[in-house]
Amino acid sequence: MHYRYFTLEQRDYLEQALRDRTTDPTDLALALARLRTPDYGTCAACSVEMSYVELIDAPAATLCPACRAKSN
Repeated sequence: MHYRYFTLEQRDYLEQALRDRTTDPTDLALALARLRTPDYGTCAACSVEMSYVELIDAPAATLCPACRAKSN
């Protein structure tokens, strides 16, 4: 789901999750910038859209769970 389709509450929750779970200030700035782009939540490897629940679990992720599993 593209960022522009999230409700305000969902966007606020994702932003707070990013702030809570990201310790490196540079990583946080990059993740917050991605949150504000239309392709936030789209896997960088396979272009599949990640679900809101997947984004809650890993709000700074650039890869979907399947691609993250392949890369490990």
